[in-house]
Amino acid sequence: MASVDLSALDASLKTRKEKGEGLMVKKMTDGWGKVEGFKKLRVIDSIVLGSMTFASLAQPGAKGAFNPKANALKVAARIGKVRPAKIDLLITEVERLQLEATYFAEVEGTNGRDPENFMFADHIYEHVVEQAGVDTLKAVWRGDLNPAGTNAVDICDGIVTLIDADIASDDIPETAILAHADPDFFIEEDNIIAEIKALVKLFRSQLPAYAYGPATLFMAPERASEYEFALEALNGQVNTYNSFSQMILYFAKNIKIEAVIDLAGTDFMAITPDGNLLYLTDRDAKKVSLDSDYNKRDRSVAMMADWHFAPNYFRADLIVTNDLRVRPVEAGV
Repeated sequence: MASVDLSALDASLKTRKEKGEGLMVKKMTDGWGKVEGFKKLRVIDSIVLGSMTFASLAQPGAKGAFNPKANALKVAARIGKVRPAKIDLLITEVERLQLEATYFAEVEGTNGRDPENFMFADHIYEHVVEQAGVDTLKAVWRGDLNPAGTNAVDICDGIVTLIDADIASDDIPETAILAHADPDFFIEEDNIIAEIKALVKLFRSQLPAYAYGPATLFMAPERASEYEFALEALNGQVNTYNSFSQMILYFAKNIKIEAVIDLAGTDFMAITPDGNLLYLTDRDAKKVSLDSDYNKRDRSVAMMADWHFAPNYFRADLIVTNDLRVRPVEAGV
């Protein structure tokens, strides 16, 4: 078996750095293909997410005087700001010995001292970039900003955190929240259709202008499965799909269902018009970097990745949600 020299691995990583960064930029700006229903924007650090709404404006004419209505125009401004994220990976001497015994080292490490010939570096970059995607999406949904933290959820405020903050500030009014008086209530197959119908009714009553336009219902994958099982039990009803092979509600075909992996373990549900949710990334490609460094003293290779992102939405008042989050212990998954 070929011996894999860590100094050669570092040289190979540096040789393939541009390719790795290109992959990172492509995946990051696309949200790793997992931010369905989001509008993707590339910004320089931050952006003002301004919106304007009007009260009723029309009135009888021929008054003979200019008669403007008070408080007819409401301007709201949210600030979307990307947050820095990083990966620090250390490949130690012990891990180097383990790498030497892998399939990739046998097949592709035939000349480990030649950076051009050491293709294993490509696989390392690919895995680092994919893991960056897993962690990014975790922060997009369940993040709670903590710059001193060390976990993915500390990178930025996620959608659930933003919604809860806007509920507390009344930017999302009580009338847009499906409330549950019973603290032990949890969603299951027997009640999920009724729960979704109640949320859709709320969406249509609170946002009549958007009631029949394209919208997305976000939920945990377990809840999506329960919905499917409930449909099967309901007179043999089967899933309904749109022309893009996306599952839609059988009684509200303009609303598609998005099962979000990172909402797993929750009863959280929310409906919003498509394009209201935002996935922000930095427009400056230099803010995305992958690099490596070989330490002769301890025979290790350090890998570093840096990028910027954050979720947000244009208007809080275009979201209807329930007040359920963590499920009671007796609920199981």
